[in-house]
Order: sequence, then C-alpha cells, then structure tokens
Amino acid sequence: LLWFVFLIVWPARLIAGEDRGRPTCDYCRMIITEKEYGGKIKTVRGKALIFVATECMAAYVIKAMVKPAEIQSVWSMHFSQPGRMVNAKTAFYLQSNSMMSPMSINLSAYPSRAEAERMRENHPGEILNWTEVLEHVKQRWFREMLGGPRR
Repeated sequence: LLWFVFLIVWPARLIAGEDRGRPTCDYCRMIITEKEYGGKIKTVRGKALIFVATECMAAYVIKAMVKPAEIQSVWSMHFSQPGRMVNAKTAFYLQSNSMMSPMSINLSAYPSRAEAERMRENHPGEILNWTEVLEHVKQRWFREMLGGPRR
C-alpha cells in the first residue's frame, strides 16, 4: 500500500524540456545550470529545443533526432556574454581542456574568430567552426560514449 501511495504522489516522468520547473537538455536531460554553455535549435514549426552544451546540440544534429529540413536555425550560447545567442553555423568555437563544459568536450562559442583567438591566449586549444564541431563530436564523443542517450 505504501508503495502505491509513493507512485501516485511522486511522478517520475520528466516534462519535455523541464524537470520540476528547471530547464533540462533535450538531448541528455541534464538540468541546465551553467549559463556560459548551451544551445538552442528552432524548428520550422516554432518549437525550441534547448541543450546544456554545444556538444549535446551537435550530437542531436548528428543523430538526426530532428530532421534537417525541420531545422530553422541553430544557436550557441555566447561564452563571454551568457544569455546572448550566436548563430551556431557562423560562430567560432574554442575547444580547450582548461574550460570545462557540462559534458566535457569543452567547447565555448564566440561570434568572431578574433574573440575566440583572444580567449585562446589564456586557454590553449583549437578553434573550430560548426562543421568541425560536428566532426569533433563524432570522432571524440561517440567513441567514448556507447551510443549516447536513447531517443
């Protein structure tokens, strides 16, 4: 009887994109807490998919969890100005192990190569574009993870 009451009182289901009012990643379901990282995909139907890190968003695209024809735009969080989004396809990314992102591929996004270069002065690493980010996630993350989260 106590078990039955527990099941009724404690709903275990996640609401899409939220966990008890806190935003969660649409790829890994991790609660979004770090404002410097993250991303968003807007679909042609007006749906906004949110991500805890650029690498989650890249994995979502790689695994075609949303059809390419349904994607209106792809945005990454501007690392130096949290809350401001930059177009992921034109952004520059710094992959630096001295800047730990929530999912540990350590990508930070910037609207210009010059800004990414300035950040790289204090945080050694490689500067990538969106196509290179997708390839980097394919090569590094999918080898380390066993298929990632389920659909």
